[in-house]
Amino acid sequence: MAEVRATAEVAEVDAQGVCWVPVRHHSPAATRAVRDLVARLRPVAVLVEGPADYTRIDQLLLAHTPPVSLMTWFRRETPERTQVAYALYPFAVFSPEWHAVRDGAASGADVRFVDLPWHAQVVVEEGGYDAGPAPTEGAALHRTDEVSASFFDGLAAYTGRREMSAVWDELAEIDPELGTATYLRRAALLGAGIRADGDARRDARALADRALDEAREAHMAAEIRRARADHPDGVLLVVTGAAHTAALQERLAEAPRADELAGPPPTPADLETGQALVPTSYPALDEQRGYLAGQPSPGYYDRVHRAAGAEAAALTDTVLTEAVAALRDAGATLSAADLIAARAAMLGLATLRGHARPWRDDLVDALTSTLVKDTVAPDAATSADGGHPLLNRVRELMRGDAVGRLAPGTDVPPLVVEVEARCAALGMPLTPQPTTHTLDLEDDADRERAQLLQRLRVLEIPAGRLVRDVRGPDPQGPIGTQVGARVDSTQEWRVRGGTTVTARAVLASRWGASIEQAVLAVLGRRAAEGDVASLTSALLDAVLCGLPDLTGRLSEQVEVGTLALDRLPELVEPLGVLLRLHRFDRWYGTTDRADLGALLRLVGLRCVELVERLGPQGPGAPSEQLAVALRRLVDAVVASPALQDLEPRLAAAVAEQLARGSTRSGHAPEALGALTGARWLLASVAPRDLAAVGPEGAPDPAGTGEWYAGLLAVAGHLALAAPEIFDPLDAALRHWSPDDFRRALPDLRRAATSLLPRERRALLAHLGGGLVGASSPVGGDLVVPEHELAALLAREDALWALVEEHTGPLRAGTAR
Repeated sequence: MAEVRATAEVAEVDAQGVCWVPVRHHSPAATRAVRDLVARLRPVAVLVEGPADYTRIDQLLLAHTPPVSLMTWFRRETPERTQVAYALYPFAVFSPEWHAVRDGAASGADVRFVDLPWHAQVVVEEGGYDAGPAPTEGAALHRTDEVSASFFDGLAAYTGRREMSAVWDELAEIDPELGTATYLRRAALLGAGIRADGDARRDARALADRALDEAREAHMAAEIRRARADHPDGVLLVVTGAAHTAALQERLAEAPRADELAGPPPTPADLETGQALVPTSYPALDEQRGYLAGQPSPGYYDRVHRAAGAEAAALTDTVLTEAVAALRDAGATLSAADLIAARAAMLGLATLRGHARPWRDDLVDALTSTLVKDTVAPDAATSADGGHPLLNRVRELMRGDAVGRLAPGTDVPPLVVEVEARCAALGMPLTPQPTTHTLDLEDDADRERAQLLQRLRVLEIPAGRLVRDVRGPDPQGPIGTQVGARVDSTQEWRVRGGTTVTARAVLASRWGASIEQAVLAVLGRRAAEGDVASLTSALLDAVLCGLPDLTGRLSEQVEVGTLALDRLPELVEPLGVLLRLHRFDRWYGTTDRADLGALLRLVGLRCVELVERLGPQGPGAPSEQLAVALRRLVDAVVASPALQDLEPRLAAAVAEQLARGSTRSGHAPEALGALTGARWLLASVAPRDLAAVGPEGAPDPAGTGEWYAGLLAVAGHLALAAPEIFDPLDAALRHWSPDDFRRALPDLRRAATSLLPRERRALLAHLGGGLVGASSPVGGDLVVPEHELAALLAREDALWALVEEHTGPLRAGTAR
């Protein structure tokens, strides 16, 4: 600790004429110190921790409305893969870096970012541009400091706070009269201690972090020396994260080290990099929502930054009153006495903790102790969801809903300009108020509009929302209706612009300089995942986006991936996508395309082969997945001319599976029911022959309900096309004993839920009002004897009594 203290205690301006300002990246106290130092010292240069390759400081000086972020990205395409990633450097109105740039420039200082460019940091972290996977998208550059059980643990025990944000508040934020000198001393001590803790760790993560820190500090030190050479006289104001300050001071006190002289890692010639400003929001900057370098409750710290004098002293009182009002608006029953109790608890906690004024966690803890009557998690004060609905509402209030705006004249990437221009040129201007557009895909101009909106969807730019898609064949309808079904070729889109659209368009720029280039990169990235489902999804989007050049490459990848799959459920979804493209999407030019037809046939043939090789299907999920897969497979084979010659082979495969018998095949009753349904749907079995099929594969009544579930999941839509098919099964069911029926009833109910409402109505109308065979003892009526009904009610009452025994009395009006 002595070494840390000695390192941290430095003069406001050192012997080299440098004023070191260690900061937390979003801190009203750090902001006050930066503004005071710029005003008093009038530095010749202000050097800020930020990507050194961003030199458009003039863009940051425009009249933006924070919060905004500086986004930096890189893109590199190689024959093996496309590597695309980005990072964000956010600025809130209470961020010290924001005011260092703007106040420094206003005072005439030379303002520069001095940190290692982000793409070079990736090289250090990943071991090279080609080493390992692409970095995680959207990674926050600044990470929360993770420290060992030494300096920080002692500091946490001293302050009585457990996590970094609360410790920082105790040291820097709570006292509104904290002076700049005291701030600098405390921030330097905290940063040096955290860095010492990190250096003491020896795990793999710590070593990787240390290598990155050293690379960044080498670059910052070299930039500071360069600025000193450019400005031999006057003060250099250096604003960096507190954990870097001591290391930079040590470097600048001696001759340049080898890593400073070597410079950053070389940048490959084919690497594309870029930067742009993008609006962001307080919810996105909230530490409790996942942004590791943020502050919890940024809206609260915004108000701390703006408040002064008596307003600052009464700030938390004001927030408490607003919180109680918000809770009342949300339906909480709170009285004046509750408000008084909460305020008294808040003031008591602030006094107990030695706070100069009530603070954010005093407020949250007071509300938790006085208003929340339920058990909350131990970390409710710092958790993302607050641990309770009342606390969630308070957190939402303190989080704030501010959304940043870029000033007119801000440079934006070409893709952003293209998005706005293309939408306007096609008669869909991006206005704040949403407009509705009905597009007929049979019309060339409307199809071009739809393709543009689909491209924006793929890029996750929310300029268009598909309200109603085209209406084609009903995949749940009777077999055979797909081919002759009437197709409504119109779509309805809701189109709008706004800050979110602009921000997402800027983010999408990392994929390419134009819309088409970016979409190709996104779909290429999805295709690189390799599984057939991702490939066919990318293939469908390529068609919807009007990118025929890409479909050929994706089709080849689907073909390779298909041959590697050995589970039927994994192939039926891609089969459905290909069937749609080849058979029905005539407005996109894919109907009857030879290459898609060949690919559809390959996937269909592979599905049939998997049915032929089908292993034993157990109860539960395997049988349920088989039922869904068989339904889709049979529908595809019957509906598509490209697959119809596979129908006899599929029918033979299904018959062979059934012929094995339940004991030898190992299929569960539900799987056998699904296979029976598939056999019904295929041309090998005519309706008049179904009586011979009967409830095949149901060895006992207890399993028959499961068999029905599988059957109806596959062939339930025959209730519309040929309900008489179910007469033999209905007759068999009516001969069950009451005990057999009760045992099978849960599965029979589940079987019925697989039917669409119109199918269920058609089947009940047929079975309830028609003849079901002379052997039926009750004709067409469903009669439940009175004593059986009484027995069922008694069993239900006993069940609810057991439930209440474990859960307590149910509220009045609770549906049983």
